[in-house]
Amino acid sequence: MQLFDWAGVCIKADSSDETMASSDCTTFIKSTRLVEDRWSASSGLPSLDTENGGADNNSFASFTESGTNWVANWTRNLNTGDASNDVILTENSVYRVLFAFGNIDANTSVIQKH
Repeated sequence: MQLFDWAGVCIKADSSDETMASSDCTTFIKSTRLVEDRWSASSGLPSLDTENGGADNNSFASFTESGTNWVANWTRNLNTGDASNDVILTENSVYRVLFAFGNIDANTSVIQKH
């Protein structure tokens, strides 16, 4: 049984509000094992960094699945050099982390709202 098709993690400044606005997001697509680098300007589906003139700064590391559990690991530099599409991370700083998951529309292959 498949419980969901995608998961996402967003990072933003700790002093920010709890919405997705101004957050650096990574989405994981279960069926294709795809890892996507995204920027969320507002609530809703974040756009791909590459659609905003930025770069895909994530490196896919591994994806494992056991029953209904799955784990995706990825890496990225603390400072990607893509400040308009990524949160520049600094050591010993505090950030707000957001998490979401949901399904993908079978007809359009578009990530659906969680």
